[in-house]
Amino acid sequence: MDDTAITDAELDGLAALAGLTLAPDCREGVRLHLATARRMLTLLAPPGSGADELALAPVFDPAPAGDGGDAG
Repeated sequence: MDDTAITDAELDGLAALAGLTLAPDCREGVRLHLATARRMLTLLAPPGSGADELALAPVFDPAPAGDGGDAG
């Protein structure tokens, strides 16, 4: 299991991707949540596959336009 510490640069990069700014007093809490999520992804990975593949998988697959969905 990957217990590599999440660096300040990684935190800043993720925050920038999300359009957020992390307050100094929140950094350790965010770091803890990200480490927990990384461990959960590792545990959910199918045997024989890399956890990286699961981490890069889309969270959901939106329905194609015009499928009738909930509109109406």
